[in-house]
Amino acid sequence: LNGGAGRDTLNGVIGNDRLIGSLARDIMTGGAGNDVFHFSANIKEIGKNLATNDQIVDFASGVDDIDFSAIDANTGLGGDQAFTFIGAEAFSGAGQLRYDAATGQLQGNVNSSNAADFTISLLDKPSLLLAADFIL
Repeated sequence: LNGGAGRDTLNGVIGNDRLIGSLARDIMTGGAGNDVFHFSANIKEIGKNLATNDQIVDFASGVDDIDFSAIDANTGLGGDQAFTFIGAEAFSGAGQLRYDAATGQLQGNVNSSNAADFTISLLDKPSLLLAADFIL
């Protein structure tokens, strides 16, 4: 399922779905099955703050995947680098993903500012995410 320009609501319902957000705030529900939530190389499409960021309604750790493979995790280096998942730790450099279970915020840092460059809200606030939940 592809979201177009504008705010989209993508519903996978039953089956193994691939949901692809696009411009503006997208709300994605995978439903039953092993779903993949894919994010494009343009992190501005994901959003940075809670008013504009993409949302995943029903992420199931160990079942679904979040695909960041199209995003260059470190814009300060040539080529295309993969992210490193650091759990709930604070950012210490570019190329890191972190997750706050209390807020459901999944954040990525692509430069050396040690601040979030994009944020995705996991609305069901899974208590734990694992590195295996991501396609990096």
